[in-house]
Amino acid sequence: MVKLLRSHQIAFECIDAQFERQGDATAEAILRFFGTAGLREHLLVGEFLSEVLGIEFTSQLKSDEAERSRIEEKLRQCRKRPWQAVIDGYHFWLCDCKLPIRTIRLYLSTAVAFCEAAQVKEHGWEEPAITMFLRRQSGLRNNLSKFVGHCRRKYGWDVKLPARAPQPPADDKEKKLVAELRKLTQQVVREGLEVVSPKVLEKIIAKSLAFRIGDVARARNEQFIDDAGKRFFQVGEEFVPIPAELDDFFLEYVRRRATSGRLRKSAIASHGIETIILSKN
Repeated sequence: MVKLLRSHQIAFECIDAQFERQGDATAEAILRFFGTAGLREHLLVGEFLSEVLGIEFTSQLKSDEAERSRIEEKLRQCRKRPWQAVIDGYHFWLCDCKLPIRTIRLYLSTAVAFCEAAQVKEHGWEEPAITMFLRRQSGLRNNLSKFVGHCRRKYGWDVKLPARAPQPPADDKEKKLVAELRKLTQQVVREGLEVVSPKVLEKIIAKSLAFRIGDVARARNEQFIDDAGKRFFQVGEEFVPIPAELDDFFLEYVRRRATSGRLRKSAIASHGIETIILSKN
């Protein structure tokens, strides 16, 4: 208890040191200073600021701050890489477009993933790079189109998206699955990623990976793996990769499961990889 109270005291001391005037300590500024994870660690501090000073940390503010943190992480990924200037310029342009912050993060994440896959240099990328990328990440075509168009206009690069391959007609089962996933993802957009029921995230992951919902619900925390940014769902000896389109849902679902757990490192010797996995206290 003493340790907990001391941690809250330190949080208040940090706020006092960071903000000279009470008017400067807005919800946005405090969230940016602590981050959503930091504020979660000091729930009593947040409740005090809300009840005594009227500083409201709304779900939307928390969601926006989480998106900002993800954007900053993507930009850090590109430091000292050949495509850093291209990504920085793209980020500035997206911000100038006055898009919602989540949309900015989605566009930027796709651009970073493509730059890494294509090893983009100061003069662009090899012609087959987009085709190869979309072959693995077909769901990111619309996001990538934004980046390709930006590079063509800003740098004069002779780049374009390949024509869409003709799609075979979907059978009734596939149509039903697509409709179910669309309904679930729309619910996430409507309610917000950080506040939507974890059952919704569970269904999205299970249906997208063609597992039963119970398989995901009953899985141990150790089965959800993040290995240097590459994410997997472990089933027996098999490591099922998580598509980039599911990253947000997967990470948020894992975060919810980890609320009462802790992160630890574990070596999976049989597969020769070191991963960050979740384990119960």
